[in-house]
Amino acid sequence: MHYSVTFTSPYSWKIRKSVQRFLERMYSFLLPLVAMILLLSACSTDDYYDICCDDLCIDFRYSRGAKDVFPEYIKNMRHFLFSAEGRFLKEIKADKSHLQHLHIEHIEEGSYKIVTLGNSSAVSHLSALVPKQTNLDDFLLTISNQRSDDKQNDSDPLYWGVCSFLYKRNTTQRYLCDMSNIHCLLTVSVVWKDTQPQADDFIMQIRGVSGTYNLSPEHSSVQYVLGDNLQSIPTIDRVVHRFPYVYEDISRLVVHRKEVPRLAGRVKATIRSLRYTDTSVPYFQLLNMDGTPAMREIHLLKPFKEWGWKISDNIEQNYEIEIGLYDDGKIVVRPGGEANILDWIDGGIVG
Repeated sequence: MHYSVTFTSPYSWKIRKSVQRFLERMYSFLLPLVAMILLLSACSTDDYYDICCDDLCIDFRYSRGAKDVFPEYIKNMRHFLFSAEGRFLKEIKADKSHLQHLHIEHIEEGSYKIVTLGNSSAVSHLSALVPKQTNLDDFLLTISNQRSDDKQNDSDPLYWGVCSFLYKRNTTQRYLCDMSNIHCLLTVSVVWKDTQPQADDFIMQIRGVSGTYNLSPEHSSVQYVLGDNLQSIPTIDRVVHRFPYVYEDISRLVVHRKEVPRLAGRVKATIRSLRYTDTSVPYFQLLNMDGTPAMREIHLLKPFKEWGWKISDNIEQNYEIEIGLYDDGKIVVRPGGEANILDWIDGGIVG
């Protein structure tokens, strides 16, 4: 007969008890640590569409087609918070290291509107904002880059976005805001086709373009760039651009000027201003340095329409023209790289 004998130490139960207590303590320590690591890994602010770690976050993008090109074009941001009724509350400082993300804290539950400007400087003068007093309808931007001759230099390369949101405590909320291009670039080349002038320096001038925006979204126009147009709320798949109201009354119109040197028989420059509209396309003229005309003034509205160029509906106003000057007084205006030509001569227009 075989017997199985097991010898048990009188202290083994104490050892097992100590090991059990140790494992329980380790578990209680490691569990929250692992949870914290997982939470932090899910809260990367470098991931554009990652889970927002704060209670309320607004993401910004600037889309050209389906591509977000925000970092290439927008270098600073200013955010202005308004109540749902349109009362100014405060300016929220942008995080320079994460311009495309705005984390909003220390506000009461409720509905709000935020107005954001990109690339603004002292050149873009904003109307005074008094907390709890100024109305959003009175929020204006006016170009203030005055030259010594009382005309304007270039405007800022402005971008603009608006977002309405609802804030609730103890909930994670994330919104998306499309930034829109709200400046205009006009590149002009003037070429002397016959006799070259004696002077080497000239002034390019455009007049009749607006110098003031109303920044309230209530007066803005909407353009759908990508996705459906069922709502004017941006989503990952729907890109919506808004454009501020442009004042066109005579008192708001400005004149832009820029000095340009003559090189290889031509002068060329780009003038940056606020956006043109269907009814406020500027007049162009080349001046001598003393302000006297070097050519007749021409209204660019006619060639723009002749070429079928979009104006108010153009989501990115970037125009280029070439003007040829002839000894007989003829002025030939061409769009960049295209065949259509308009000729200005004394007594009218000849096609």
